Amino acid sequence: MKLTFPRRAAALARVTGLAALTLMSQQVVAQERVLTAAALRHEANIALNAGQPDVAATYAKSLLSRDTHDFDALLILARAARTLGEQDTALDASSRAWDGAVTPEQSFAAAMVRAQALSSAGRRTQSQLWLRRASEVAPTEQLRDVAVRDFRYVRARNPFSTQLTFSVAPKSNINNGSRADKGTYEIPVFGVIDAELDGAAVALSGTEVALGFATRYRLAFSESGQTDLLFSMNHKTYTLSDDAQDKAPGVEGSDFAFTSAQMSLVQRGFTGAQTRPFQLSASVGRTWYGGDAYMQFLSLAATQSWNVSPATSLSLSVGRGWQETLSLRTSDADSWDLGGGLNRKLENGNQLNLGLRLRESSSISANLDYRSIELDTRLALAKPVFGAQIEMGLSLGQKDHDRSPVAGRSRSDLETSARLTAVLPQYDYYGFVPTVTLNARQVQSDFGQYDTEEFGLQLGIRSAF
Repeated sequence: MKLTFPRRAAALARVTGLAALTLMSQQVVAQERVLTAAALRHEANIALNAGQPDVAATYAKSLLSRDTHDFDALLILARAARTLGEQDTALDASSRAWDGAVTPEQSFAAAMVRAQALSSAGRRTQSQLWLRRASEVAPTEQLRDVAVRDFRYVRARNPFSTQLTFSVAPKSNINNGSRADKGTYEIPVFGVIDAELDGAAVALSGTEVALGFATRYRLAFSESGQTDLLFSMNHKTYTLSDDAQDKAPGVEGSDFAFTSAQMSLVQRGFTGAQTRPFQLSASVGRTWYGGDAYMQFLSLAATQSWNVSPATSLSLSVGRGWQETLSLRTSDADSWDLGGGLNRKLENGNQLNLGLRLRESSSISANLDYRSIELDTRLALAKPVFGAQIEMGLSLGQKDHDRSPVAGRSRSDLETSARLTAVLPQYDYYGFVPTVTLNARQVQSDFGQYDTEEFGLQLGIRSAF
């Protein structure tokens, strides 16, 4: 049976009406979705947490097509792109999020996501810098702890590690000069005499400026050990006080400048159980004094430790060193070192370190030909004192020389030193804190020219984590 035209027209009208209703409903839904950006952000977060980064990225891009500065959308896109391996997109989105952050909470979130994107891109050193930035802008201590935790995680997996040090220290004796007025010498024809000391032979006061750089590259790493290549360079220079310039006219602080450069290969591992860590190292280096080449050296060392309890560890070390002179100011020498240590965390939380070191040095120079013993004690307080973290140290050493400036006589030096350091965490800036150190050192010798005394105040900076 055939439909007449009116019936066909009615059927067509019904179909057309349904299509129109469908189109209208789609437009309404689309309009609702365009207007409910908050709901779309919510769906994007759900997709991201459900392991659907591609869906989350699509939603985030839709949001950004509406508002290129949508902070939440930029964070979602950065996280999703990182998971998808689209590192360029992740880095771009996280950078834009940081630029658009307004509140401390937004700044912290953007810095953390930026650090994660950099780490995934293999740029771990830059990631550590952004985690320091995150710790600086963290609105709460709990969030700062999260940034510090992630910093340590990235640092442990970064084959590169670099440290910079800087300090300024007014000192009473920058040249290791004598505190005595006279020294004892043996001079042909005249015999043994006591001569007046002056100029650079006496203690000169001034200010020390020290710069240091150290970097490490991890060559190999496994659960059983790691191999590191290290390079360090340190430089100290001085300015003389007015009093020192009067005592030693014509002498400049740079005359006592000292520079050292060293490269080391270090192997760390365990002798059996992980409670018995060891370290082997080989180092070569060169030093400069007053701007001129001074000496070059080679050293080998081995240390074995035993973690006898969660709070106590013991260590034993042995070392061998060779020094070759590059200047008339010093001589060749070789030495043996033997050391032992005890580290213990006390019941009150204080950290105690005890060390004993023996050395035998052989040289044609009387100053470098000696036997020595040194006892060192260090204590770090667990509780702050007036907001400062306190560390203190005391050492006592004896050095015996078979030869001296007088033929047939030996020489003995007794050295004592004390150190008190205050770390000021309340002035933390990007994870770096200032330190103030008081130093005192005295050497009592059989010969006046070797009697020295030094007091100093050192201002420095160290990493808080």
